[in-house]
Amino acid sequence: MKLFTLYTSLFFLVSSIRGEDSILNSVNFATEVNTGTWLIKFYSPYCTYSKKLAPIWEQFSNDNGETLATKNIHIGELNCIEYGTLCEENKVDGYPTINLFHNGKYVEEYTGPRDAQALADYAASKVTLTNIVN
Repeated sequence: MKLFTLYTSLFFLVSSIRGEDSILNSVNFATEVNTGTWLIKFYSPYCTYSKKLAPIWEQFSNDNGETLATKNIHIGELNCIEYGTLCEENKVDGYPTINLFHNGKYVEEYTGPRDAQALADYAASKVTLTNIVN
């Protein structure tokens, strides 16, 4: 059991160092998103458009997650097939949807280009939001 706990801890440590996004669910969503600015991808693993965005989102997250986190901007994703009610509560009516939250409150939907650089530029533009509202 101790080995499993150690392995799990190391996995999450490595994930955070690499800048990967947070996997959100009905247990941790409110707690995590309640603090800071969050760019969250709501998706369906069965949706063609969600599948197309997945490698782009991964690249965006891996390339920018660590830097953005130092500015209190976090990247997350939520599987709407598993947590449909939570997706409905957060204004998701299609997949994938990328929403911006600040301190637990919905701010806006990202409607820009679906490429890693555009996502990075958008997230970086929200540093001002984090600095002003915090």
